[in-house]
Amino acid sequence: RLNELNDTERQFMSEREREKGNEYFKSADNDKALHCYSKSVLLDPSNAKSFANRASVLIRLNRHEEAIKDCTKAFELEPTYTKAIARRGMIFHHLGRYEEAAADFEVCHKLDDSGGYDRLHTKSIGKLREELDKNIHEKTMTRLTIEEIDDDDMEEVYTPEIRDMDRTSSFQTLNSSTASN
Repeated sequence: RLNELNDTERQFMSEREREKGNEYFKSADNDKALHCYSKSVLLDPSNAKSFANRASVLIRLNRHEEAIKDCTKAFELEPTYTKAIARRGMIFHHLGRYEEAAADFEVCHKLDDSGGYDRLHTKSIGKLREELDKNIHEKTMTRLTIEEIDDDDMEEVYTPEIRDMDRTSSFQTLNSSTASN
């Protein structure tokens, strides 16, 4: 039946499904909203708003990777659709992918210089810096462990040069120098 519809009919039906999805979304009926948005996309795969709206409900359902794909598709279809790229940036931020989030908010800022996305961009950059600092700190930390070992373990620790030394004379030398201080 879908093949029998002309483009105008498909666009009209797609818009109607999207609007139904919006009503279900407002009432938090996520499954029905997802169904309507998916039908809208199927009817008119060039409708960027349907992809972006479906991404919103996918976010609610914690299906983030699918939501990212829908936001990307919406932005590809309509390169000035800041809401789609901002939504993707928020998903990236939520997932801890701060570099990608900051890049998306930078695109939003370029498309809409009203300053509405500056706070989100700044927040993602801040989180990215925290992550970088944490990674650098973790990589540069050194752990020192002091462990008592018995004579049997000493053989494993000492190099051949140390092993060959007369331990008794070394300890006597150490004790006599400690006693004189």
